[in-house]
Amino acid sequence: MTKITFEDYLEDIKEVIAECGVSPILIGFSMGGILSQKLAETVEIAGLV
Repeated sequence: MTKITFEDYLEDIKEVIAECGVSPILIGFSMGGILSQKLAETVEIAGLV
């Protein structure tokens, strides 16, 4: 079985953001909130909810 890490989730989201070509507004709850906050440290975003 493959183990998926927190960093794997971050890299996947970074790839999606790069493909979109615009600064996103990130919305997160629970683990999504933690991921959003961590992404905001390294990725240019338009907003965080």
